[in-house]
Amino acid sequence: MKPFATTLLLWSRFTWRHWKSTPKSTLLLIAVLALGVGVFLSVRLANKAAVAGFSLFTETLTGNSDFIVTPTTDALDEQWLREMREALGPIPASLFPIVETTASEPNTGRSQDGFDAEQFQLIGLDLLALQNLVYLDDRDDAPPTSGLLAEPTREASTPAPKLTDLLGATNRVFISQTLATNRQLRSGDSLELIVNDRLGSFEIAGVMPDQEFRAKAPENLLLMDLPAVQLLSGKRGKIDRVEVRLASSERQPAQNDEVENKLVEAAQSRWLVDTPNTQRSAGRIMTRAFRLNLTALSCLALIVGVYLVLQALEAAVVKRRSEIAILRSLGVPPRLIQFGWLAEAISLGIVGSLGGVALGFLGAQIAVRAVGASINVHYYSNTASAASLDPAECLLAVLAGIGASCLAGWLPARDAARTPPAQVLQRGMKVDGIKLLDHPVIGAAFIGVGLILYFQPPLELEGNVRFPLAGYLAAGCWVVGSSMLAGLFFPWLARAMKALGGGSPVIRYAASQLLKPTGRHRLTVAGLIIAISMAAGMNILIHSFESTIRSWIGYVVKADLFVAAQGIQNASSQNRLSPETWKALAADPEVDAVDIGQAHRVMIDGERAYLMGARYEQAGQRRDIVWVDAPAGGVANLLKDDSQKNFPAIVSESFTERFKKSVGDTLDAPTPSGERRLEIVGVFADYSSERGYLVVRREYLVEWFDDEHAINLAVYLKPGVDPESVRRRWAAANPGIAVRTNARLREEVLTIFRQTFSITYALKGIGVAVAVTGLALALIGLMLERKRELTTLKALGMSRVEIARATAVEGLGIALVGSVGGLALSLALGRLLIFVINKQSFGWTLAFQVPVGQLAALGGLILLTSAVVAYAAGYWGANLPADKEE
Repeated sequence: MKPFATTLLLWSRFTWRHWKSTPKSTLLLIAVLALGVGVFLSVRLANKAAVAGFSLFTETLTGNSDFIVTPTTDALDEQWLREMREALGPIPASLFPIVETTASEPNTGRSQDGFDAEQFQLIGLDLLALQNLVYLDDRDDAPPTSGLLAEPTREASTPAPKLTDLLGATNRVFISQTLATNRQLRSGDSLELIVNDRLGSFEIAGVMPDQEFRAKAPENLLLMDLPAVQLLSGKRGKIDRVEVRLASSERQPAQNDEVENKLVEAAQSRWLVDTPNTQRSAGRIMTRAFRLNLTALSCLALIVGVYLVLQALEAAVVKRRSEIAILRSLGVPPRLIQFGWLAEAISLGIVGSLGGVALGFLGAQIAVRAVGASINVHYYSNTASAASLDPAECLLAVLAGIGASCLAGWLPARDAARTPPAQVLQRGMKVDGIKLLDHPVIGAAFIGVGLILYFQPPLELEGNVRFPLAGYLAAGCWVVGSSMLAGLFFPWLARAMKALGGGSPVIRYAASQLLKPTGRHRLTVAGLIIAISMAAGMNILIHSFESTIRSWIGYVVKADLFVAAQGIQNASSQNRLSPETWKALAADPEVDAVDIGQAHRVMIDGERAYLMGARYEQAGQRRDIVWVDAPAGGVANLLKDDSQKNFPAIVSESFTERFKKSVGDTLDAPTPSGERRLEIVGVFADYSSERGYLVVRREYLVEWFDDEHAINLAVYLKPGVDPESVRRRWAAANPGIAVRTNARLREEVLTIFRQTFSITYALKGIGVAVAVTGLALALIGLMLERKRELTTLKALGMSRVEIARATAVEGLGIALVGSVGGLALSLALGRLLIFVINKQSFGWTLAFQVPVGQLAALGGLILLTSAVVAYAAGYWGANLPADKEE
């Protein structure tokens, strides 16, 4: 108890007094920590909200299902329901078939072409079976009314329809309470919807009420009778999944295992049996690499904050060294002094982290839209429009902030504890401060460890997710090592300044300060290096990615028009072009040729993948394929018809990374007409999805799936035909389709790309701003240390302006070392981000491109800002009297 009481007394009499006397610098430190914690928390809250938006779809249909049966291909044959029921025998379990599709609202002017139309999740349920749920919920703890549908609400003057009246109705839907409230809709109103490429008017049959103890139905959820959705979506005789509910008396582990085993035995590779927990984790697994990388990048603000707090606390040790010596002379042991400084660091961490929680919550409301939009485009549909304040995430962010502050305070605390009691420093006397960064051998060792980590494989996680942990550790090692090596360049720079500056007293004085740099000089350079290298490294990644995508688009996007059902921009969209629609468009007299895109979901090695069809005859004529590993026989090898053996297939590069397959390997793809053995004969570049694609001849896909629905249409017009005029004509005649010109599609691809990287732009700005702030704090601290020295210089005739110029030159020298070191390190980090972190996370090979102009502008901006900040600090410091404390 005594050490704690002494530490508390030191904090109240020693730390708190200095906080009150320097409120601006204290608030600045708290703000920096709050900013770092806020960025970290906002990204995590946005990620959590986006994933939660997906999981709601599996939590709000039939309540607490025990098992969910999903197909190994696109859909289950509804005839298999009888086999499932027979397999279960007398077990009192109910089967609830579900059909899923998507519906879009007609384009309301949000975009010119309708690709970003708002999308709904349209669910078809067996309404009669749903009414039986009440008999399954005879447990005491069951929520009231397990099903989604209570009696449909309507005005009292109009009788409510019965569910049985809705059977077979193809134009009546139930909507969520949120949608009804937000749009002021009620029973009897109509809703215009596009299903596949057909526009229709749907009557609102009722509202799904929000119920206690149940997840709220998402705004974009719509319910209909199952046969109606089958008809509208073109899935006659097909269902997407079956939810299995056991009577409460059967909800025992033994009975659950028996039901699962019976369903698995009857599957014969046609379906999979999962629990709801497995389904709910699907979204988290799918986007894990995306979210882990965002979280890792968000730590940048915290890392820069560590350097800044370290600078401030180290400066505080120097300024209060005489007081520390007095405390030591009074008998206070070194360990208690160290505890006192750590207590100050913890206090800063607590206050800053709590402020960061508030900033993080506000920032999450902005970030969730960017994160949600990226997930919508690349992974699945989610309904996230706002983030909630999650206690666990807040606690993690607070602990991260306190941990970062403690890490930053450890070295100054150790330095303070080592102050001998006999040492009473005179005010204004220079002190070297922290010596840790003055160890080039250790710095070189960090660089070496980073090189070893560069070549290490990624961390393998559940669901074939690969996280480049070694890559991020390599980046950290390189940053630390470069920070330690940067101090070696100060003497060289000082000698060059003296040689080039002639007899200028301003230059000579500034050079003398850099000739023997203090720990504060090295620490300031370290902060600049980490901020500039991370910002410039991300610049290299983004520029390389954009350059690669532009080149890729130039090869593969050559059609004049691109047609799809509205809402296709969302990754979960199931809207497709009916054969009648795309065949009519292909027969237009102004059309020269078309490529029909077709895709089906299949299970490959236990993971979901897309099996796509393509017309290889067009390759090299109408469009190109960017090969990573071209087929040995060229395109001709893809056209052979060898149905008795293996079917030739090509895969995207990300597919090879995800499934660990290469040219020559074979795999079995399930189809409704049986498994097909495919042989990989080529690998192509694709940047539209990290999940990867498996592509065969379209003729095979039509035969295997007995389906001609298309996901898109690439249209080549005859010479001289105006694409825009055709686009307008087709859009007017077909309100359910979206048509884009070549130029508009290219623009949209780049827009999606920039949207994906939108958060990194903010992180770059934060890093640079905090680093320049650190330079300002360092120079102010140096001015305070040199008060007597500055008084002597003024007595010798040096003016206040000359002192300010000398400080500006010194600050420029520090910034120059930091900028050159940071930009040099950014080249290494850029290669690490492109060839290790990006490759291991997403499986994409990018062309390494250095944005010379952007990096030069970044370096120039840092130097200019540093000169202005340093001049202001020098001008302020030149007027300090020798006896001024703060």
